[in-house]
Amino acid sequence: MNPQRLRLVAPMHLAESREKARADVKEGLLSWCDYFDRIAPAGMRGLTGKGDPADLLVNSGRAVIGTPEDAITMIERLQAKQGDFGVLLIQATNWADWEPTKKSYELYARFVMPYLAKVNKNRKDSFDHLVQDFDAVMQEREQGAQKAFQQWQDHQGGKS
Repeated sequence: MNPQRLRLVAPMHLAESREKARADVKEGLLSWCDYFDRIAPAGMRGLTGKGDPADLLVNSGRAVIGTPEDAITMIERLQAKQGDFGVLLIQATNWADWEPTKKSYELYARFVMPYLAKVNKNRKDSFDHLVQDFDAVMQEREQGAQKAFQQWQDHQGGKS
């Protein structure tokens, strides 16, 4: 099978914090769990009514209700388990009202997609290098600034 044709599906709701994500889905998640238990062959596998559904879904690894970092962690876990796959489809669940749902999609697009596409890899590597060699870079910067000031003063004939 061509791994690029493989599609994985996961329910996901993202917010700026885990607490905000859970608050966003509190009402809709209960209805969805009840519905899913009735229509899906395996349903919630008997999880409904056995605790906080958000905890049960997140702790089982079946969903993300959290931050973009949580989404990245889940996708990397799926990649480690499955290997290459073509697409991750975010299951529309109606857990949250429309505005928080749009925000969830925006957070996915702004943070998860660029991370997975490695579009910021060079910038991150450059920043990591700067942090690692900060003292040496600062010394070079100060020497360069001193040299520039000295050249300017020499050009001005010693006048400030």
